Amino acid sequence: MSQKLYAKQFAEVTGYPLKAVKQMCKTGIISYLPIGSKFLIDYDIALAEIRTYQESMKKEKQATLEPMELEPKEPFCIERTNDFCGSLKELLRKGA
Repeated sequence: MSQKLYAKQFAEVTGYPLKAVKQMCKTGIISYLPIGSKFLIDYDIALAEIRTYQESMKKEKQATLEPMELEPKEPFCIERTNDFCGSLKELLRKGA
């Protein structure tokens, strides 16, 4: 049978700030049983839930950091000609 702790006790045992523990409860990261205005937390289940949440955040961060494949574009340049305005219009037509 796992140990049940109030949020303050859980914070002291794990080293998390009390405010962070309460926030994790409110956002659903940690499951808890409300007792009046206090949070009763199952120690083993809460640690597993925190670990699962941290792993999912790592995977999400990895997914956002992976480079996206983009189609190569033509280099943006204006050809050196005597007709600057004509070259500029040509670039605007191409959508550069």
